[in-house]
Amino acid sequence: MKKEKEEEKEPLLGEQLEFNHLFRIKGKKGLFAPNSTVNKAGMINMVSFLDRRIKHTVKAKDLVCLGNLWFSDNKSDMIPISEVFVNWETYLKGGGKPSSDHELMNALLPNYDPEKFKMHHAVQVVKWFDCAISKINAVLDEGEKAIKQMDVKGKETKEELRRIRN
Repeated sequence: MKKEKEEEKEPLLGEQLEFNHLFRIKGKKGLFAPNSTVNKAGMINMVSFLDRRIKHTVKAKDLVCLGNLWFSDNKSDMIPISEVFVNWETYLKGGGKPSSDHELMNALLPNYDPEKFKMHHAVQVVKWFDCAISKINAVLDEGEKAIKQMDVKGKETKEELRRIRN
């Protein structure tokens, strides 16, 4: 028997992110991660997702954990935000560009319940997705630049060694 090679598909963002460690701070844009535990006064230090330079000390009650967000569809099934992210990324990778509010909402949550999944929910999910993607791309770009710099320095060192030996 021949073993067929399965195509390794690249995992989607919604499958990779740990949503239980991502938070929204009421009144602030972006995604955040905890940098400490809650103190006696009910305050917690938060840092911007993948950018530890931006720090906020906020009341724990002003946090919303993305891991706790679930959306309801027409069948009364509860869909986690990770699945909504996967739906959106799959739609975008398929070349989709929503031309209407209904198409956008259906791309995020097929069979959505219009009474429970409103346009402002869809807009917020897309903003969080875009925020996560842009932060991840920024980190990858910095990593690629660092690798290129190391590569250039490595070539310079090799050339210097050759020159010294000759």
